Amino acid sequence: MKLAILDIDGTLTNTSHVDTICFTRAVAETHGITEIGASWANCPHVSDSGVTHQIFLDHFKREPTDADVSPLKTRFFELLHEHRELDPAYFAEIPGAQRMVTQLAQQEDWVITIATGCWHGSAKLKLAAAGIDVDRFPGGFAEDARPREGIVQTAIDRARNHYGIGQFAKIVSVGDGLWDVRTAANLGLPFVGIAHGERAQTLRAAGARHIVGDYHNLDGFFDFLNAAEMPRK
Repeated sequence: MKLAILDIDGTLTNTSHVDTICFTRAVAETHGITEIGASWANCPHVSDSGVTHQIFLDHFKREPTDADVSPLKTRFFELLHEHRELDPAYFAEIPGAQRMVTQLAQQEDWVITIATGCWHGSAKLKLAAAGIDVDRFPGGFAEDARPREGIVQTAIDRARNHYGIGQFAKIVSVGDGLWDVRTAANLGLPFVGIAHGERAQTLRAAGARHIVGDYHNLDGFFDFLNAAEMPRK
């Protein structure tokens, strides 16, 4: 049995833009910080928990507590809901993503786990908007770790437990970001990129060998899953 690890923002849903809008506003409203660009750019761990940690280090010279994070998460999720009601286009799927997940889940030799830098609440909302039930699959989320490597490893461990498989024949990470390529390389995992244009060039420059723009050509995507190799370092 083989395991596909699926990212969310930019990989299954076209939600990177609305995520940035709502997260930035939530930080401003709950903690009075109106400029987080530098923290985002300099953050070593691109996840909701990692960026929050970096923001508090930069602005308050301390790590955030649960009491700091809880209202931020609540307001962030509220804003995502509001934007979904305002314009569902903010939460469009990457073309063909829902069909891909459905067909991949039906294949006899593949199973799915989710690994995302999102907190679970935002992951669930984004996938629901795209017609994908996040609770159908095991996963790793920003609550589990700040580093992407920790999130992905949690997703793998939960997949082993969920599917009752001690060792997968192959594990492939599917993502759209530079951090996804680096995480796959650090963990020694084959990788398939979801990107086009300049972003695809960035992934190739980082070592990605197999890249598709979306899931219109499912046969081609599934071929890449089976042929996927670790990123070149």
